[in-house]
Amino acid sequence: GKIHSTQRFPLTKLFPGSLCITPDGKKLIECCFFNIENLEHQDTSFPSIKIPKKIQIKGLKINPINGQFFIDLFYEIDNVKECFPRDPPSWGQWEATGKVYGEIKMFKKKIKLNGWGIMEITHSI
Repeated sequence: GKIHSTQRFPLTKLFPGSLCITPDGKKLIECCFFNIENLEHQDTSFPSIKIPKKIQIKGLKINPINGQFFIDLFYEIDNVKECFPRDPPSWGQWEATGKVYGEIKMFKKKIKLNGWGIMEITHSI
């Protein structure tokens, strides 16, 4: 579904769930409107809860100065850690590392990405 993040802290320009990229190592370009599609799921310790195993992230930002900024990424989870801070648990947290690949189009250039990412999911039980 479509996800739009809202500002968490008024003192920062960054949004939760935002993707920040720096084309020159100095300026940040932030994209906080995404279409996220869950392509595969995996089970957790709780049968009623499944977390993403593979997702596709698409985003578009139009900047009047720099032009279009388009993201088309895939994120595949490799390693998941479960955490249930209360006994009995009322909510759980899943932290995962995984491979990120795809491309970003900006400044009329295509940039291929092949790296790693981190994901955190908090869910009531």
